[in-house]
Amino acid sequence: MHAVLDAAAAESQVLDANTVAAALPGRTFLEASLALFPALAASDPTVPELIALRAQRGYRALVQHGVSFDAEMVARLQRAAAAGHRVVVRADSERRDVEPLLALAGLDHHVSLLRCSDDAPRGPGDTIRRSWDTIHDRLNAMQIAVTARSAWEMTPYTAAVAADYVATVTEPTTSPASSAPTLVYPEPLVGDDVEAYLDLRRDAAWFEAMNHWSTIQGPKAMEALNGLVTNDVSQLAVGMGMHAVALTPKGKVVCDMYIARTHDDRFMLTVLRHCAPAWLDLARKYINPRLAKVIDESDQWATWMVYGANAVQAVANLGGAMHTVENLGDIMVSGLQEWPVWSHGMWNIGPVSVRLVRAPVMGSLPGFVIMADVRDAEIVRERLEASTRRRASRAVWNIARVEGGRPAFGVDMDENTIPQEANLDTLGAISFTKGCYTGQETVARVHFRGHVNRHLRGLMAEQPMPQHARVADATGKDVGDVRSSVISPRLGPIAMAMIRREVSPGDTVTVVVPAGDITARVVELPFDE
Repeated sequence: MHAVLDAAAAESQVLDANTVAAALPGRTFLEASLALFPALAASDPTVPELIALRAQRGYRALVQHGVSFDAEMVARLQRAAAAGHRVVVRADSERRDVEPLLALAGLDHHVSLLRCSDDAPRGPGDTIRRSWDTIHDRLNAMQIAVTARSAWEMTPYTAAVAADYVATVTEPTTSPASSAPTLVYPEPLVGDDVEAYLDLRRDAAWFEAMNHWSTIQGPKAMEALNGLVTNDVSQLAVGMGMHAVALTPKGKVVCDMYIARTHDDRFMLTVLRHCAPAWLDLARKYINPRLAKVIDESDQWATWMVYGANAVQAVANLGGAMHTVENLGDIMVSGLQEWPVWSHGMWNIGPVSVRLVRAPVMGSLPGFVIMADVRDAEIVRERLEASTRRRASRAVWNIARVEGGRPAFGVDMDENTIPQEANLDTLGAISFTKGCYTGQETVARVHFRGHVNRHLRGLMAEQPMPQHARVADATGKDVGDVRSSVISPRLGPIAMAMIRREVSPGDTVTVVVPAGDITARVVELPFDE
C-alpha cells in the first residue's frame, strides 16, 4: 500500500490510504493503478502505468529486505513439491515481484509462472471460457502435461477461471450487461505543465519514459525477426533502427515498436509497457528458440526522453561525450546533430555510459531516447534534474504525441486495427517489398488491391472533444469515434478520430455528446506540420 501511495505522490496524484487498501487485493499493481485512476486510464494510460512501475520498484526494495509468503501457502507449495507435482502460478505484471519471493522461500524450483495477462475479461461479453482456452494453450506451449488439476485460493475472478479449468463448476450462462463507453473529457494544462509544453517548442524538456525492452539474439535473429514484423530489418546496419509493427495472422495490430540493430546477431526492441505481454507472447510463439532467443530485458534499463527544438544541445549539456557510435553503417558522424533518424549509439553522461536513440516519436519535434543501466539510473536522473531543462509530465507528452499524429496502442488503435487504418504505413513502419511475415496477406491486399474503410484523422474544434464520443457527418450518419483527445496550448482542442474514408480532410463533422453536439473540422495528421 505504501509503495502505491509513494508512487502516486511522485506523479502529483493524491490518494487516500483506505482507498488504496481497498483497490489492491486480488489485483496487480497495474490493475490497481488503472482502477484507482479510471479517467487517466481512459485518456492516457501511461500515467497509471508509470505509477504502477514506481510502485513495483518500491515493493521490490521491500522484497530485498525480506518479505515472505503466507505460511499456509508455503506449506501447500511444499506438499505439492513433495508429491512430485509442479505448481503453475498465474502471474502477470507482478511476475518480477513473485519470483524473488519464491526464491526467498526456496520454492522457485517447484513453480512455473504462467504469463497470461489477456486471460482476464476486461470488458462486457468476455467469458470465462476464453480465459480457460488461453490458459490451456499456454500450458501446452510450456509442454506441461496436465493429468490431475486442482485450484487453490485466488482472487474471485481467477478462482472462477481455475474452477472452470478443473471442471468443478459450470460456466456462467450470462455475461455482464453491455454499456456504452464512458466519455472522457481532456483537461487543460496548468502551472508548470504549460511552461514545460512551451519549452518543447522553444527549447527542450525531458520525460520519464514508459518503455519495455527486449532483445532477440542468435545466429538467425535477423531472419526470425524479419518474419514477424512489417518492416525490413534485413536492411538495418549495426547502429541503425526502424519503426515496425507486429501483427496477428489476420493482419491486426499486436503492437508497434522501435527496433535497433546493436550487433550482427542481436536486436533490441522497445514497446509501450502495457503492450509487452502480448508482444512477448507473440515472439515466443513464432520464434524458434534454436534459431534465436527472445529475452525480456525490461528490468535492466531505465529510460528517459529529451525532446524539443534544442534537444541536441540539451543532451550535449548533460555532460555527455560520444565514445562510440557502434558502426553507424557507412555514416560518419561528428556530433549529435548529424545522427540520422532512428540511429543509435553509446554516449557518456558523466561517468555513465548510456545508449542514445534519435527517435522521431513526436512528429517534427527532434529528440533522443536515453537508455541507462538501472544501476546507473540515479546518476542520469540527477543530471537531468540538475539541468536547466524542465521535466515534463505525461500530460505534456501526450499532447505532443497527438500534435505529431503518433497513434498509441490501446487508445488510437487496438487488436481490431489494420495497420494502414492507423497510418502506420505513412509513418514508415511497413515495407511493401520485403518477403513474408505474419499478417502480410491482409496488409499487402489492402496496399496493392484495395483500401481500408477508415483512417485516423485529426479533428479541430472550439470545445474539448471527449474520448469515445461518436462522430457524425452532415446527414447525422455515424462515421467514426474520437480516440486521443487533448487541449493543446498552441492549437486548442484537438483529437485523433477513426473516421470512415468517405469523410475527407476539410469536411465538417459533429462530435455527438449529451451536453450539446460539437462542430469539428477534419484535418490531415500530423497537426504540427
